[in-house]
Amino acid sequence: MLSTTRLQFIDTLRGLVMVLMTLDHVRDFWGPTPFDPVDPGASEPAWYLTRWLTHFCAPVFVFLAGTSAHFTGARLTGPGALSRYLAVRGLWLVGLEFLVVVPSWMFFPVQSLFAQVIWALGMSMLALSVLCLLPGPVLGLLALAVLLGHNAFDGLKPEDFGAQSWLWTIAHVPGYVPLSDSGFGVYFAYPLLPWIALMAAGYAFAPWLFAQAERRRSRLLSAGLGLVATFLVLRAFNTYGDASLWAVQARGAAYTLMSFFNLSKYPPSLLFLCATLGLALVLAAWLSVGEGRNPAWLRTFGRVPLFFYLLHVPLIHALADIRSWFEFGVVNWYTQWPVVFPVGYQPRLWLVYLVWVLVVAMLYLPCRWYDRVKREHRDSLLRFI
Repeated sequence: MLSTTRLQFIDTLRGLVMVLMTLDHVRDFWGPTPFDPVDPGASEPAWYLTRWLTHFCAPVFVFLAGTSAHFTGARLTGPGALSRYLAVRGLWLVGLEFLVVVPSWMFFPVQSLFAQVIWALGMSMLALSVLCLLPGPVLGLLALAVLLGHNAFDGLKPEDFGAQSWLWTIAHVPGYVPLSDSGFGVYFAYPLLPWIALMAAGYAFAPWLFAQAERRRSRLLSAGLGLVATFLVLRAFNTYGDASLWAVQARGAAYTLMSFFNLSKYPPSLLFLCATLGLALVLAAWLSVGEGRNPAWLRTFGRVPLFFYLLHVPLIHALADIRSWFEFGVVNWYTQWPVVFPVGYQPRLWLVYLVWVLVVAMLYLPCRWYDRVKREHRDSLLRFI
């Protein structure tokens, strides 16, 4: 049986990435920029760091979903119980993405669909419902092979596959797949191949956490530092692991450092995952030491992540729409595409952080209430939210 401390640090880490995710989504609605925030040739350090910190969210959340699936399987009984659970939950998440999450981003009318992180989670769970039948070491090696090797196929483009181009878009290259002659379709922002492998890696990693506290901390720290070292070595050689190569910047050393850490998220490259997941595991090792390092408010968010997600997007969007009634020149890139920035528009980073704190504070009491209700009805359908 896992210790309470272990459960606390996993909830804390998950809650932290949910809060960071909220910062990114507030930035989308309250501080869209005419430049890419992580482009060292156009951005500034404050904008860069704000965006880069949120890179932790998706990989950590998908990896922890894999570990949680293993823990769930340890509680379920009967042959195939975990496979059925993952298949049902996966389908549920895919349905939520297109029926609830997309309208939350765009409000109505919905002109196109976006397949983002909830889609990737759902489809990865569907894949894991089959992959979990493999022996743990075999699954771990398979996941590792995909994560190490998928960047070798970066040169392949969807058009190379002819009429089946949409398959490669879904699997590895972000892109738009039209579903009708009118132009309605799906933009697949989260190609599935690396995300499925990452969730499988989390599932295979979970048994390492069935250990005494000190041994568990040592494993987390060793794994995290190993991933960070792998990132630094491969990135220094600038040859493999990320489609975006770094370069010395004429603007100065800070911008060269920005270039060094400017990694590909869509799809997540090997180096992107090594950097983000490696640092997250180092943090997990620190959090696992004791309860004092696991704030209750973060644990609350981490225990109800899907509920948090389903609330935070429409809340941020609604607040942005209310703002637009009072302030001329507000840009909402989810409802205005392509973006046309008004003359003189200047994004305000201080406003992004102010609204971020406000949104997180507004979500705490609803999440605490739902956490209590969910605990009181553990075997109900509430476990799917």
